[in-house]
Amino acid sequence: MGSGFKDFAVGEVLGSADVDNYLMKQSVMSFASAAARAAAVTSPEEGMVAYLRDVDALTVYTGAAWVIGAYLGDAATYTPAWTAVSSNPSLGNGAVVGRYKQWGKSVQVYARLTTGSTSSYGSGGYRLSLPSAAGTPSLTTDHRVHTQYFDASAGVYYPGHCQVSDLGHVNLQYFGVAGSLVRLNNVDPTGPFTWATGDIIYVFGMYEVA
Repeated sequence: MGSGFKDFAVGEVLGSADVDNYLMKQSVMSFASAAARAAAVTSPEEGMVAYLRDVDALTVYTGAAWVIGAYLGDAATYTPAWTAVSSNPSLGNGAVVGRYKQWGKSVQVYARLTTGSTSSYGSGGYRLSLPSAAGTPSLTTDHRVHTQYFDASAGVYYPGHCQVSDLGHVNLQYFGVAGSLVRLNNVDPTGPFTWATGDIIYVFGMYEVA
């Protein structure tokens, strides 16, 4: 296994174990992809570091799995899924984009969904999927991301703050008023406004993966 640092003396023999443990197993290896890394390093050891050229990511083996230490290139893309608690809406000719970067277990995400003239709005509270699932259910209530909702007909933005589900989505919510208190309400076909063509959902923030 990787042995840290050794100061070699002049004339000292560099044996195969030294080459493996002080050089090969502690180098920053470079591979075309995760698949190429898996094919070349069949028995990784904790602390090994590898760079993946296809996604410009620096990865580290924890002893149990390869995890992403940092994305060094552009953000990766994904297609968020728009769903609801009771019956799912349909995007129709609307548009949706998602981008994210991951550092270790922290994921920074941005998503935007714009409704179209053929969108339908389902029923029940709305959800938008994330690029990867959040941590364990016991920690889920600590995961929050920010949201905004744009009512195109009125030209008004409504702020929100959403709980991240361990099932891989955010439960979309907005700020409402109950008496003298401000509270979070679930976004649905009529809240925070009646959804129609050109309205927009924004999701942005950071959360932790399992």
